[in-house]
Amino acid sequence: MIRLNIVFGEFARGCRQCQLGIKSVLFITGVCPLNCFYCPVSRDRFGRDVMFINDRPINKFPGDIIDELDRAGSNGLAITGGDPIMVVDRVVELVRLLKDIYGQGFHIHMYTHALNINEEAIKKMAGSGIDEVRIHAINPAQLNGKLSLLRVLKDAGIELGLEVPALPRFEGEIIKVAEVLITNGLISFVNLDELDVSPANINNLISMGYSRGPMVVSLVVSTQALR
Repeated sequence: MIRLNIVFGEFARGCRQCQLGIKSVLFITGVCPLNCFYCPVSRDRFGRDVMFINDRPINKFPGDIIDELDRAGSNGLAITGGDPIMVVDRVVELVRLLKDIYGQGFHIHMYTHALNINEEAIKKMAGSGIDEVRIHAINPAQLNGKLSLLRVLKDAGIELGLEVPALPRFEGEIIKVAEVLITNGLISFVNLDELDVSPANINNLISMGYSRGPMVVSLVVSTQALR
């Protein structure tokens, strides 16, 4: 299998750190109310409030996280799940702590699905000091009522991007999502990731008629390159 990264414009800072291997990945919870057919999260994690950093189980929060960041020599942290916004108080506590320990230059980004964002969580995130939030949405309807909330994050100085897997037959809808977010001046990059296949989603993908291809491509586009 051939893996390619195709980049138009500039990488987001979080992407640059991941590419260099200097950013740790925190699975902060498996909790998510959605059931996306393509979700690759394992069944022993999905729906469970468990935590892992660089696949190391976390038994003591936040001590185990800090230990691993120091061990790995990380310059930043990516927060994923599940959906981290489901434990937004935990996210905010951690972001503030890590900024105090490692300084404001320690870059932290987080993933969340547009359908899960709400006013209370957004207000907490806006004041947390988080650097970057990557929004997941695969059709424009998922953005209904959400643009004003994303504007709160944008106005707080948080960089926003769209990040979704490359889903065959959803290309047109994903483009519409990007157009809405770009037109409203909300995002600075678009990431189309390889579609992960795992025991958790393989049957769903087969039922959708998907088949394995010879090439996996990750596409990163800055919105400046789209203009």
